[in-house]
Amino acid sequence: AVDTLQLAGRAVTLPVSAFTAAELTVEDSSGITTIQTISYTATGEPVNITATCYYYGYGDDSTDDDVQLEFSLYRGTNLIGAATRVNINRFDGNGQKTVLPFALTFSDQPSAGSATYYFKADIPNVDNNPSCRVGNRSLVALEGQR
Repeated sequence: AVDTLQLAGRAVTLPVSAFTAAELTVEDSSGITTIQTISYTATGEPVNITATCYYYGYGDDSTDDDVQLEFSLYRGTNLIGAATRVNINRFDGNGQKTVLPFALTFSDQPSAGSATYYFKADIPNVDNNPSCRVGNRSLVALEGQR
């Protein structure tokens, strides 16, 4: 057996994760949409949070405009990180949908107790902005502790 007093600080991690392969539609009329959630009991130590997915503009008409998408990360109702708006070229030169990967990583230090993180997406309300699909939605938290 290993005595915990012999472990270096932050040598033990508490992993929490959620993954959903299914695609979710995000539309400008729906506002900010939660695309993944995790909850755990925090110890008050720093935590690294990574959110990933793939995304693409969605529509049946190849003449639809490109789409803009914003991703963000919240702890409860507090915004802890956001990505600059990304432009999605909906179709490549051969008329195929453009599917792109996305990753967002932040460090946080919640108080001890219940912590819930939300990975969110939003399509800004701009003219002719079609919907977007996101899939393989993953949210991982790694809290270092002794």
